[in-house]
Amino acid sequence: MDPDQQPPIQNKSASHWIILISIILILATVIVFYFLTSPVGKAIEVRNQLTHCIDLDAENALLRGSTNVYDANANNRLINQRDDYCDVDDPLFRTLIEVSCDPQGSFLETKVDCDFGCENGACKFHEEIQH
Repeated sequence: MDPDQQPPIQNKSASHWIILISIILILATVIVFYFLTSPVGKAIEVRNQLTHCIDLDAENALLRGSTNVYDANANNRLINQRDDYCDVDDPLFRTLIEVSCDPQGSFLETKVDCDFGCENGACKFHEEIQH
């Protein structure tokens, strides 16, 4: 072989690059999904003179969240807390009751239809495969 010639790229090296790129793409997808669904920095807060209410999951149906009501006149003491829950009256388990804040700073319950069902106070984000 001529010393100026480069050896051809081997298939083994190419497959390593494909695996590496695949791992990077999967990690990027997971990171994007996390930031799109993460409640961090997205809590919804409603304040009035007597209470203030914070919905920690910001009405995100894919996350089981808590909504807290605090006494504004007692050093923001927690008065009450409610968690999102699945509607037990729905025989198909496809309805989430999303607890959030109403304009007066108290609780508001909204029914949310879950495409893939409701479990542990959150909508499933994919259909489970039955074996």
